[in-house]
Amino acid sequence: MDIHEKTQLAQPYLSNVERLISNVGIDTMALMSQAVKVPLYQLLQPDYAKHAHLDRDALWVDYAQQIDNSDGIPYERKVLSQNFKQARKALNLTQKEAAELSDIHPNLFIALERAEINISLTTASKLAQALGQPLHELLKPSN
Repeated sequence: MDIHEKTQLAQPYLSNVERLISNVGIDTMALMSQAVKVPLYQLLQPDYAKHAHLDRDALWVDYAQQIDNSDGIPYERKVLSQNFKQARKALNLTQKEAAELSDIHPNLFIALERAEINISLTTASKLAQALGQPLHELLKPSN
């Protein structure tokens, strides 16, 4: 079974994502990471290829045990929301200040911190940069 069948995403769309033509959302990336059994934060690491030799199955089992979508909110979205909020508070920023630094509307930032919306990787990257954090670290679950 290929990624198209595992994710139920159209092959042309997946091709555009691979070629960086489509601005994909966090929820879609999470779906793709689950299909290939690699945690999303690892896929987004700049040096992921260097770590591809690691025991992916063991890493996935540890990660998959943490996934809880029982409330209907994708796990990765919840992790990102929680980590954005922690990073913002660590910098003593209000939601409005963090939104201004990220060049996004404050209502979008508030919705993000509540895990109410699926944001694009582009927007998530802007937010991470504004908070001085690499995006892959903000997608890493805290233990």
